[in-house]
Amino acid sequence: MAKRDIERVRNKLNDLIKFGCSYEEIYNASVELDKLIIAFYKNK
Repeated sequence: MAKRDIERVRNKLNDLIKFGCSYEEIYNASVELDKLIIAFYKNK
């Protein structure tokens, strides 16, 4: 499940960047992605 969540948020972040969304939206998605990656590697 964690890998699926990481992939989902990564795709969301790519879309936000591609469509020129606000800095805040991109930042929030980036922070969410970082948290998921950290949690994934802590649980490995």
